[in-house]
Amino acid sequence: MASAGIRQNDLQTLLAAELADGEHLDDAIYFDINSDGTEEALLVARGAGDSRPLDWFLIGTRNGISVKLFERTRVAQGEVAFQGPMLVESEGVYSTGDAGCCPSGSKRTSYIWKGDGLVVSRIEAAPPGASS
Repeated sequence: MASAGIRQNDLQTLLAAELADGEHLDDAIYFDINSDGTEEALLVARGAGDSRPLDWFLIGTRNGISVKLFERTRVAQGEVAFQGPMLVESEGVYSTGDAGCCPSGSKRTSYIWKGDGLVVSRIEAAPPGASS
C-alpha cells in the first residue's frame, strides 16, 4: 500500500506552530479521501476550557513531503469523523447565556473532496433553543 509515507512523517512537528500552548495531537486517522491511492491523515487536537475547542487538520503528501491540505480550528464542542467519502464535523452553537460547557444548538457540516481540496457539501443546523 502506498500509505507508509504519511505514517512515517512526524506529524506533531509539522503542526507545532498550529497547536495552542499545551495542546497535543489526540488522534490520527488514515484514509484515502481523494482516491489517489495514497492515504491522507486526519489529525485531531483538543484544547482546554469549557467549550473543549477542537482543531483538526487534513494532511497529505506532495512530492514526498507532508503538507496541510485543510484545517479547522477552535470548533466549540467539536467532533470530526471520516464517513467515507466525507468528513463530518459536529460543533456546538451558543446562544446568549449558554455556559461554555453547554451550547443550546448544534451544527453538522459535511465536507467532500472536490478537485484539489475539501468543500462543504452539506450543513445541518439545530439553532440555539431548538430541540435536537
